[in-house]
Amino acid sequence: MEQALQDALAYWEGKRAGRRMPARRDLDPVLEVPHLLPWIILADVLRDPLDFRYRLIGSGVVDRSRRNYTGKRFSELPDLRPGSHLWQQRATVVETGTPLRGEPPYVGWTPSVHRVGVIHLPLSDDGETVNRSSPQWCSIRGPSSNGHCWRIPKASLRYRDGGC
Repeated sequence: MEQALQDALAYWEGKRAGRRMPARRDLDPVLEVPHLLPWIILADVLRDPLDFRYRLIGSGVVDRSRRNYTGKRFSELPDLRPGSHLWQQRATVVETGTPLRGEPPYVGWTPSVHRVGVIHLPLSDDGETVNRSSPQWCSIRGPSSNGHCWRIPKASLRYRDGGC
């Protein structure tokens, strides 16, 4: 796993403090992990029906994708609607409440980018239900993506194939 994604997972694990998952209020990435800020994506979890809304997209992600979808719902964006890789990965995180590491296919404008690695980390106000924001950190580089994802066992920086 890329160092930035390992750092993001270690940060999330530290904020869990023995709980199933941390709350959004537990995180202060501006002060605590500023090197990760360009690659963070925060998306609100909406219910009835399930959807996701971009709350924050880091400058590194915006620069590489040449798009800023802050405020947009996934269901409004053709490449992110139900059934897409990122929708399925986020829905899995909402359902299971566990981190998920994936490599969604890269669709973008930057020729030097061939692969995107992401880690979805659930947040919960009550410690059980993924109900506020689901942070995702990106690592953009490397060889061609294949759409794989891995579930990450609790309290572990290792990951395994999740069959998503």
